[in-house]
Formats: sequence, C-alpha cells, structure tokens
Amino acid sequence: MNILRAILGWCVCIGAFLVYTGLLLVLAMLRPRRDRKPRMDAGGLRLLITGRFDSRNWCQSHLMPLVQARCVRELIAVVDGPRMEHPKIRYVSPPRWLRKLLGRSPARSLWVLHRTWRDRPDAVLGYHFFPAALSALLAARLNGAAALYSITAGPVELKGGGVATESPFVRRSNPLTHLLEPLALELCRHFDTIVVRGQQARQYLLQHRAARSVAVIPGSIDAARFQTNGAPRDYDLVFVGRLVPVKQPEQFVRVVDLLRRRRPNLRAALVGDGPLMLQLRSLADSLGVNGALQFLGHVERVEQIVARSRVFTLTSRSEGLSIAMAEAMAAGVVPVVADVGDLGELVHNDDTGWRIPPGDLEGYAERIDALLRSPSTWARLSQAARVRARENNSLEEVTRRWERLLAPSEDSLPARAPVTRAPGPAPPSSQTGSRHLWSNRSHRIWQDRIPGWLKRAATGPLHRIPPQWLLGYPFAKSLRFVHRAEHWSADEARAYQLAQLRRICTLAYEHAPFYRRLFDEVSFDPHDLRRVEDLTGLPTINKDTLRAHLREMCTVPPHAPGVDAVATAGTGGAPLHFYMNSDRAAVEYAHLVASWQRVGYALGTPLAVFRGRVVAPAGDGFRHEYDPLLRHHYYSVFHLSDENMQRDLDHVRSLGPCFLHVYPSAIAALARFVRRTGHQTPANVRGVIAESEIVYPDQRQRVEEVFGCRYFSCYGHTEKLVLAAECEHSTDYHVWPTYGYFELLDAAGRPVTTPGQAGEIVATGFINTVVPFIRYRTGDWATYVGPGCSACGRQHPLIRDIRGHRAQEFLIASDGTEIPWVALNMHDDTFIHVRQFQFYQDTPGYAVLRIVRANGFGAPDRERILSKLQSKLDGQLVIDIETTHSIPLSPRGKSIYVLQRTPHPDHAPLSTAHESQR
Repeated sequence: MNILRAILGWCVCIGAFLVYTGLLLVLAMLRPRRDRKPRMDAGGLRLLITGRFDSRNWCQSHLMPLVQARCVRELIAVVDGPRMEHPKIRYVSPPRWLRKLLGRSPARSLWVLHRTWRDRPDAVLGYHFFPAALSALLAARLNGAAALYSITAGPVELKGGGVATESPFVRRSNPLTHLLEPLALELCRHFDTIVVRGQQARQYLLQHRAARSVAVIPGSIDAARFQTNGAPRDYDLVFVGRLVPVKQPEQFVRVVDLLRRRRPNLRAALVGDGPLMLQLRSLADSLGVNGALQFLGHVERVEQIVARSRVFTLTSRSEGLSIAMAEAMAAGVVPVVADVGDLGELVHNDDTGWRIPPGDLEGYAERIDALLRSPSTWARLSQAARVRARENNSLEEVTRRWERLLAPSEDSLPARAPVTRAPGPAPPSSQTGSRHLWSNRSHRIWQDRIPGWLKRAATGPLHRIPPQWLLGYPFAKSLRFVHRAEHWSADEARAYQLAQLRRICTLAYEHAPFYRRLFDEVSFDPHDLRRVEDLTGLPTINKDTLRAHLREMCTVPPHAPGVDAVATAGTGGAPLHFYMNSDRAAVEYAHLVASWQRVGYALGTPLAVFRGRVVAPAGDGFRHEYDPLLRHHYYSVFHLSDENMQRDLDHVRSLGPCFLHVYPSAIAALARFVRRTGHQTPANVRGVIAESEIVYPDQRQRVEEVFGCRYFSCYGHTEKLVLAAECEHSTDYHVWPTYGYFELLDAAGRPVTTPGQAGEIVATGFINTVVPFIRYRTGDWATYVGPGCSACGRQHPLIRDIRGHRAQEFLIASDGTEIPWVALNMHDDTFIHVRQFQFYQDTPGYAVLRIVRANGFGAPDRERILSKLQSKLDGQLVIDIETTHSIPLSPRGKSIYVLQRTPHPDHAPLSTAHESQR
C-alpha cells in the first residue's frame, strides 16, 4: 500500500509539473497586457467564480459578500457541489456526461474556459490553487478579463506546489514538491489580484514577491445566526470541520481523552463528516471516550451546536482563517486552536483565546482545563472573542472590503506599482512586476530549480519549437523593436531618447522623494525637457549617492511584488545594493542577441558558456549542463584544470556550429592551455563572445589565433544603464540608444565631443523603473571615436578602449586552476552587511576574504558568505574570513578585489599587472 501510495504521489506531482510548465509557456506566448481591474458598466460587474465548494455554509460565507456588493451585477458560478440560491447567482455546472468522462475537477476546469468564452465576464475568480485558480487564470487571459485568486487555506495552499496539501497521495517529503512550489509562485505572479484571509498569507506572498496585488478579505459570518439567547452551554468542547487528514481530528479525540482523565464529566462534540469517520470512531472505542464524545456527523444548522459550547478546538496542521472558528467565536465560544495559518488574526493569547503549538496535546488539555475551571476567565475571553469575530468577519465588513477591491474608482483599488507611459516609439516593456515566463525570476527558476534530468528529457520536444516562441512574446517584441532601432537615423534615436528621458524623469519626480528634492533644488521640470541636452541641468550622482539615499530613490516599496534585490561589488570593493524590476530579462536579452548577431550568431545556435554558472559533476566527473530552452551548454570556470579543459574542448567539438560565450579570463586560460599542450581546438566554433571583464589587445590576438575566429566583446554592467557592442567591421563599440542615455564627460564634467579624447561614462537607464539611475557616474572610462560609423552606417555613439569595469583577477585553486574572481561576485544580498571586501592569496588552494563590517554584521552573515562561496568553489579553494577596519585602494584609487601573491608560471602578480593597464 505504501509503495502504491508513493507511485500515485509521484504521478500526481509529475502531472502537476507538466500542467504548470505548460501553462507558463502558454501565458508567455499570449500577448502581454497591463494590469487589469474588473471593468464595470452601468449595470455593474459580472464575475465568474469556480472552485471546490465544501458545504452550503461555505458558500454562504464566501458568496454572500459578493452578491451583497453594490458593484456586482451577476455571479456566474461554475461549481458542482453545494449551492446557495440567490437571484444574483447563475449556476452553470458542467454536464454529467463530461464529469463522467473526465472527472469532476478536469470537467469543471474545461467548463470554466467554455463559459468564460461564452459569457465574457469582467473578472474570473478561482478558489483554491489547483486546479480552480489556474483554470480561472487561463480563462481570464484568453478572454481579456481580470484574473483573481482566493487563497482559502493560507500559505500552505502553495507550499508543496499546491498538491501536497489536498492530495492524499502526495507526502511533503516528495522531492518533486520542492520543484513545484517555485513554479506555483511564478504562476501566482500572473494574477491581477490575490485575495487572502489574513496577514500571514499576505506576508508569505510579499516575501516571495509572488503577487502583483494582495487584498486581505476574510470569509464572512452571519452574526445574527449565532446569537446565543441564553442557551445553556452543555458542551465543554466542540470540533467543527471536515474529517480529513489536514484537520488532524484524531488529535482532537486524544485531547478529549486527556481531558476526560481530569474531568470525568466532560462533554465533547465532534461536528463534521469525511473519510476519517470510521477511523475516529475506532480510536474513540480504543481510548474509551465514547461516553464523553458525541459524533454528530454533518449538521446543517451548526449554530445550534456551537451556541451550546464553551471551548472550540482545532488541531489542524494548516489553516487559512477558519470560518467555523469565526462563527464559534461570534457565538461566544472561546477558541483553543493550533498556532497555524492565519488563525492568529482572531486568536490572541489570553485576550480572545489561546494558540497552541501544533501537536502539543498536553498543551491543549492544560489550557482547556484551566478555562473550564475559571468561569471569570472564560467569560472575559468569550466576550472579547465575540467582539473580535464580528469586527473582522461580519457580513457588512467583508462586503465593504470586496466593494473596495472591485469598485472601479482608482482610490478604492489596492495599491499597484506606478506605471508611466512615454510618448514616441513604443519601447520594450519594463514595468515593475513579472507578468511573463521570460522574467528574470522565471529564468532563475528554470535554470536553478529544474533538475538536469528533466531538462534533458525536455530536449527533444523543446528543439521542435522555435526559440523565439519559447522565450515568449515580450522577448520577440523587444527583439523586433531593437532590430528596427539599430538602423534609426540620429534624429530618430534622439527623439526616442527624449521620450524615454521624460518618462523616467517624470516617474522619478512623482514617486521618488530623493529625485523630487533634487529636481526642485535645480528647478528642473521633467515635462519641460525639449532636448536631450537639457538633462545636463541636473547634477550627476554616483555610488555614494545610491548608498546614502537608496530607499528614497525607490519608486515603489522594495518589498513590492515584481521587485528584485540586486548587488554588485561597487567602487573600492564596497558592495552596492539596489533594486530592479524583475521583468527586465526579455529586454536585456533581446539587446544581447541583436548584438551577437553582428558576428553571425542566430537565435537557437548552441552557445558554449564559460562563465560563472555552478556546474555539478556527472557520474564520470565531467562538469557539463545543457539548457534546451536557450540552447546553452554550461561548463565550469571554477575547475579549469588541464584535464577538465581537455574534456571541455572535446565536448564543444561535438556541438556542431556554435559560439563561445565567455569571461575574457576564461577564454584566455583555454587559449594558453591549447598553446602549451598542442591540444586540437574545435573547428566548429564560429565566434567568441566575451563580456564582464576588460579585453586586452594581446589576449584578443592570442585567442583569435588559437580558435581561428572573431573575438567579439560587449560592454555592460549590473546597473543596466549602458550596453555597447563591437561593430562587425572593427573593435570599436556602438552604444545602443534604446538601452539608456549615454554621456561621456571629461574630468571637469564637460561633454566629450572630440575624437580621441577620453571621458567617464555617465548614463541614465531606461530599463530600471524601481530605482531610476539618472546621470549616474559609472566610474568606467572610454575614448570617444565619433557619433556614428561609416563602415556599417549605424548612427550610434562609437567608443573604444573601455577601462574600469571588471579586471581579470584570479584566485588559484590547489591544482593550479585559475578561478576568475568575477565568477565569485554575488549579485544578491550575500554581502549586504559588508562595507568592503578583498581576497588575499599567497598559497594555492587557500585564500583569506578580508571584509570591513557594516552595521548589523554577525555570525549569520559570516556563515552565509562562506556557504555561498563554497557552493560555487566546490572544495577547490579553502576560504577563511578575516575582519579589518579598512582596505587600501590602488595608487590610482581603484579597488583591488584580489591581492594575489601566489607565484604562477604564466603571469606576474595579478593585482599589479592589471592595475598598470587601467
């Protein structure tokens, strides 16, 4: 039986995985849209609702506030369970033949799609995640309606990917549930609004940035039904709920047994029915509590039982905000319940009741016994419970909250991330939030959470789908836009940039206090921008500005859905933290693909990637991972020993025509290996695409000689302000006009316009709408070439000799492998409590990480830093952490990330060599 249960559990999880990934792909291919709210005509809203309705009481609790709302004209209910008749509700249950053919849930889901297409409701609302809410989401997106999801069971409804809670076959230990949960959270981000019962569920969604908008609306109670009218309270203890595993009613029976030993005259009632009824009766017989416990089964008028009870008990392992508990409290019954879910919204210890740690049966018994022994304490808590339940869950209060959510006025809607549209040519979308599969977060889930064996299994089907379809509509739209913009005239580019500067400056002025003060100080009005040169009326900002005013530079709260925390090393080795919108990936990748196409790359051509990805070894020790979605082959730059480089190059040779996507330091190591050993280079490599580090001329020449193809470089940075890519006719860099506004300033802050003159790169980004970077000094320098290129005809600024971004600094592993320090740079909160850092090494295989502590640094930070580094290094290098008061810069004021003192046969000490070339 256990084996069969496990097999069925795996089948359920695999089925859910296929449904989730398939739905994400479908949503990615649908045309994206702005956040929707229900559209209301003069007659009111038409809502289609679906879900598993357990009882008539459940229907009344959740549907009555909707039909009472003045803004709702009609409810179209696709259900096949208990009903609550009302003139505003129209039931459209799936036909019996369809239920017999497909089963209840699949039939209901299919009927939701059918009725949404036929009835064209203004919004589709699903109760419970799988499958009701997912069918509501798909139906809404296909028909242009608003998509709403109501979480009734609390955070546990999404933990385990939405299947571990309700399916009797899926155990929480099933490893696939850890894979399903991030997919479920990604699907949640596609709903326009998620309705939760209490603050714990809200915090869970915000913590995981899994919702665009969250509304806290509990189920309602009809307080008039639960008037006690002086009825005698002849039940000491009552349980009301479904008799299913998640409610753990067997624990209630055991609590009754513990109390009976203390109070021989105890009277308890168990109200409800379900698959565990026979098991519970058998347990009661074995414990000898049948005289104290009455099994009442399903009771239609449950108020007649709770009004005669003194203590209400729930022993659930998970809950939302229990309606049965709220109704009992409205009747003056004191709750003693498990401390799970959102029960804490109503139950405050020693105020309105007591919350007990889950599974602490003795704790239940002690609290209940103490209440029954103290009539004054019980009376105090009873009155407080009655008031609290009616304040939070009364029909009037819950109806008011629904009206505030569904009403058409902007003031009554939940707060959303501000979006300011720009005039002029339509830019690629870069709003706050993650509406599509190809978001930064979705991509991380695909790359980091999906096991390699599943990716390999998906290779065949995915290779039959055009890559632009897999990457989604936002990417395809952005790529088309970038291709058009690449050949704009100078006037067209400036018109577009002017529109974008107005957009980003207006957004900053209206929603970021820092920029409002800054603009007012210099009398700068974004609406008065007439030329792009007018931006020079603003002062420049730098990394110090960002560190000092980050919160005030945000246009939305940092914890808002669709916001990613980002970090880069920053000047002087001091980590720089900021925030970005998580849907930026499509726009950025479109610019990169368009840049790579200058050297012959075509979307879908295999890329052999030698960058910072952590690649686990296979059974034979070979470190290679394949991503069939992007057609990327990943190899480990953390293990570039001679043996591994030989295996890597031999594997690259088997890929057919491909390109190498590399750190310059990694391809330099491969080139040195080939020249030193005479190993044959792959003849199928069509080009080398290098990013993230300085490209040195002698290095470029050596790589091109060894691999026999073009060495192509791109310039960019984590802040997403400037992207420049080499011309196909030279090694000069074209600056993309659609990525950000580019300036080159000399030491006095004047624009550089003379060819051959060097200046600092100052930029205003178009992509980041969470923390606008306006006239930001990057600290990088370049030489100005001209306003355009006669060889290719592009009218983009042309620069060369870019210096200042990541130098090629190495750490040396115990076997002599060179590990680029840039591969260890963490773009997250790893160094959030660190002011500066530097690696010091004088022995292969061992390094010291010197850090200057910031406020809040403690043992957890030390453990997190070591854990994150070792997860990449995989034992190649032992690192100790040493705190210090300061870290000196180079003679030219540059940061030295690696102070390398290890003798190495191929080069001089790295920090000195690279500093001299800056």
